[in-house]
Amino acid sequence: MEKLILISRFRSPVLTLKDYFSFSKNVLIELGKLDSVFANTFSWAGNKKHRISGFDNDYTNFEEIVFSQKIWDEEIRYNNPDTSNFDCTMDSTSFIGFLNSYSNVNDNFLNQFVVRISAGGNKGDDIGYINIEFPPSFDTKYYDYFFVKKLMLKIIELADPIYAVVTTDNFIDLVELENTDFWIGWFTYLRKQKIEFNINNLIEEEFITDQGIVLTLGKETISSNNEIIVSKAIAVRNELLKLNLLNYS
Repeated sequence: MEKLILISRFRSPVLTLKDYFSFSKNVLIELGKLDSVFANTFSWAGNKKHRISGFDNDYTNFEEIVFSQKIWDEEIRYNNPDTSNFDCTMDSTSFIGFLNSYSNVNDNFLNQFVVRISAGGNKGDDIGYINIEFPPSFDTKYYDYFFVKKLMLKIIELADPIYAVVTTDNFIDLVELENTDFWIGWFTYLRKQKIEFNINNLIEEEFITDQGIVLTLGKETISSNNEIIVSKAIAVRNELLKLNLLNYS
């Protein structure tokens, strides 16, 4: 079995660090409501993986803890209300936005979900993302079609993404196409509606959300070794390519 990843991409407004913390905290709280595996998280402080004792159950100490871990880049000049101050403060914005990672456990790699949240940027339409790496323990509970569907729909609700996919690294290698921004996975979401697809024989399920459409390839977890599923993904990709749906614009 291959480790699943959920990737979502959305247009992010300009965010201060305080705004970014608020957005991130809400994502983590809502994931905790979705399933108890996310009920407590640990901040990894970007690439430093500085693990701590976790947050209070109500996340009241979230901002304090993550700020104390200095998730900012000390080489960047941040924008502040005080234009002479280039340090990162709660009121700062950044041309590259903000990024941090969280996990559901701090000492058991095999059962670890990793949630990476990136948002902000000074353009007002920069690409943000919420990416979730599934546990390498391959626990069947979390690799189940209905759990993954539930998680995908929650991320769509929280981030209003342009695009989202549940896939694996190996599967991406087989179905990605040069000069396209998106690829097809086990679950593929597009923020488009009322699109005529010629793929009914290729997909397991198609369901509409308030924001867009989700396509699924089957009830079994995908594998890059499954030639039938890979072929279906490529066929879906080719149909969506004809409709110019595999790029941001």
